[in-house]
Amino acid sequence: MPCRGDQVKKNIFLCIFILIISLCIFLFLEFNFLKKYNQENLFSFVFFNYNLSRFFMCLLCGFLLAFSSLILRIVMQNPLASDTTLGIAPSASFTILIATLFFPSFLNISKVLMGFIGAFSILFLMFIFMLKKYLNSASIIFLGLINGMVFSALSSLLVLFYPEESKAFLLFNSGYLTQNNFKNVIEFFCYSSVALVSLYFFIPHLKILNLGDELASSVGQNIFYVKFFALCLSAYFITLVVSFIGVISFLGLFASVCVGFFKIKNIRKEFAICGFLGFFFVVWS
Repeated sequence: MPCRGDQVKKNIFLCIFILIISLCIFLFLEFNFLKKYNQENLFSFVFFNYNLSRFFMCLLCGFLLAFSSLILRIVMQNPLASDTTLGIAPSASFTILIATLFFPSFLNISKVLMGFIGAFSILFLMFIFMLKKYLNSASIIFLGLINGMVFSALSSLLVLFYPEESKAFLLFNSGYLTQNNFKNVIEFFCYSSVALVSLYFFIPHLKILNLGDELASSVGQNIFYVKFFALCLSAYFITLVVSFIGVISFLGLFASVCVGFFKIKNIRKEFAICGFLGFFFVVWS
């Protein structure tokens, strides 16, 4: 008799398969729709390529911001930990700006990779400080805010010195939600889908980690590797948002703090509700 976990995994893979098939059908229908384009269906054209694309971009952005803040809250054991308060998003944005100005060949390879290097570097450094007991939780937040201000100031300084070269960067740095087709949405979804599936199967480890380091160690969890992988996921989520949309401050923190008030015991439901709250805050803002 199959166990409940195997059935859940089958349902997950079935949902992913159906989603991929639906996406392929949608792209095929959209291609045929564009071939038959005329003035009479202008409303449908605008709705599909402007309104619907921005809706899905806000959906992905809200979920990724909320998930990253919730992961950081669990790993750092601090309710105020987020991409903004730890200075992760500004560091990723600064790295992308450096690559844009001085290393465009690297940027052409992968803008996400350049942003991930900056985001993970500062996040891993602060994690080491906390692991070695050099800083307490409050000091980590203060250090993160200082890092964010320093990287933002350096970015502004580079934009001041290289105004022409940084025009494209300025469009994305302030929250770029003006999509006019599904190209960026599909690329964003492809980048994030693998990480979201990984997060789903990684949630049980986060559930144990949420109980505290001592209890997690007593049940056989390798604290360092679990937190390391969780930080990689969080840095990757933040990098995707910064790379495709720009720096959106405090929305992920707001979602994780709000979901903390509900005191949800099921961590999967907590992630789901936090994701929808993040989506709501992105649309509302």
